[in-house]
Amino acid sequence: MLARELENNEAFEQWLRPGDIFIVDRGYRDVVPILEERGIICKMPPLLEAGEHQLSTEAANEARLITTTRWIVEARNGHLKAIFKYLGNRQHIHVFPNIGDFYRIAGAIINRFHPPIHMQSADVPLAQNMLHRSTLINYVQIRVEREGLLQRNVHR
Repeated sequence: MLARELENNEAFEQWLRPGDIFIVDRGYRDVVPILEERGIICKMPPLLEAGEHQLSTEAANEARLITTTRWIVEARNGHLKAIFKYLGNRQHIHVFPNIGDFYRIAGAIINRFHPPIHMQSADVPLAQNMLHRSTLINYVQIRVEREGLLQRNVHR
């Protein structure tokens, strides 16, 4: 659906700016190339490659960072849809040019009359720590691979 809107709806296209970041789930993997052609940066949890049984340490760390970021987005979306039932329903295409205004109005009302959503202890130092830790060497993985501990029946 998003791909169709990107191709056929100029009003939707006006929302996008090169350098915008989309945090998407795997359901949007087919539209990522279309977004990237428009200069959009897409962050999506990585997929397993053919024959892989688990993500690499780097890919798993990236997935955790993206999932952590998506949590607040999903929480706010749920909040919007709980307060403004209209936004939780399917919309007809004829309202699509105005849907951005609806969300901006809803967001302004929530910002004025509802407390912000806070993740306990979520702050800049935590984010910096997560980014730093995501780049650390996984010594356990190195040992498992070096000593051949990946096999299920290891006999010594």
